[in-house]
Amino acid sequence: MIASFHQRRQRAIIFGILAGVVLLGALYGRDAWHAMSGPHLPGYAEEAPRTLFAQLPWNLLQQGKWERGKAPVVPPGITGVVGHNACLRGYLLPVPGGASQQFMLVAVPPHGAAPPVGSADAVAVTVAGDIALPYTALPVTAYGRLHVATGTDVNQPLYRIEKAVLVAERP
Repeated sequence: MIASFHQRRQRAIIFGILAGVVLLGALYGRDAWHAMSGPHLPGYAEEAPRTLFAQLPWNLLQQGKWERGKAPVVPPGITGVVGHNACLRGYLLPVPGGASQQFMLVAVPPHGAAPPVGSADAVAVTVAGDIALPYTALPVTAYGRLHVATGTDVNQPLYRIEKAVLVAERP
């Protein structure tokens, strides 16, 4: 008789916890789940924008070339996306001075890795609005408009994503 009382009590406690989680989700929706999944970085979006974005692959972007005195060469798979909404997942290079509106996005985490060498190995990202975002070592996805360099200054990256919304992955 005592064992069944303890079993019923355990079931009631488990049921109460599950009911509370379901009620929390019903009352607050996805915000409750996000709040429980870890800290949010100030200025970063919680989720991707609802607009359609072309996913940019690093291996295709890195086929682009830009040599001094020559016009930039953009791979055929990228030319159709230039000027349109695109997204790219990568890692931010640290910016001196803390928060910034402009970052460089690279394919691999910069810790211990060789820095990007070519103009197509990093993508310049300018954040939308008047927001300065803190640096994060977490992977981020930048959603914005893809542009290609048109000038003669080869010291800048071949690609840039402007008016970007950044979403950092949760740890």
